[in-house]
Amino acid sequence: MPYFLFDAMMFLITWLLHTLFATSGLGGGIILVPTYVSLGIALPIAVTSGLVMNIISLSLVTGHNYRHRIVRWNLGTVFLVPAIAMTPLGEMATSIIPRSYVLVIFIALLVYAFYHVILKRSEKHREKIVGKITIILAVPIGLIAGFLSGLSGIGGGLIILPALTFMEDDYRKIAGTTGYVALFISISSFIFHIGYVPDIPIFLWTIVISGSALGGVSASYFLHILGSRKISIFTSAVILILIGILIHSLI
Repeated sequence: MPYFLFDAMMFLITWLLHTLFATSGLGGGIILVPTYVSLGIALPIAVTSGLVMNIISLSLVTGHNYRHRIVRWNLGTVFLVPAIAMTPLGEMATSIIPRSYVLVIFIALLVYAFYHVILKRSEKHREKIVGKITIILAVPIGLIAGFLSGLSGIGGGLIILPALTFMEDDYRKIAGTTGYVALFISISSFIFHIGYVPDIPIFLWTIVISGSALGGVSASYFLHILGSRKISIFTSAVILILIGILIHSLI
């Protein structure tokens, strides 16, 4: 394949997939990293490129969400601080705990999230759960999210998203808050992983940064024009795609 066609394909894949996943508050690294590896890019470079893309696209989306007030900053920060603290420990445990175990946990959480997004609990029931889980479980969930994120190389948004479906009915705020947390977990992971890349691939990063930036702008547009119900349907579709990807990774 000619180089210019390969580069164009990389740009289009990055743009489209980041638009899809960033609209739901998730980075596209979970699907783009294995895609890049399948195209012949070395794993350390693919992982750091995925983190760069998450940082760019989620920064743009979070800036948009800030202006439109669809981020629960206090709640997100309760998840975020312990998650960042635990990410390095998860990265150090990669040689001890099999990655397949982590993927099984992610699949179970995403199946729950899909169930909860489609069959939303009543407002009364949600308020009872929020009062208990926000105070008691938000910090442990953040610790688990950070540890599993560092362990698997997959963004902590996969843990935060299911948890937030317990605490919030507005799916725009679920996506916005998940994106805020996933952004800073990606930054933390990038700082750790960049040390494993001997030579920074400037040209590759130029392509993926451009594609992820355009994906972030596109995702911001969709978050602005779509209502909460449509975002919930969109998020459900993304969750199903993620479940399929993770199951395929186990086979």
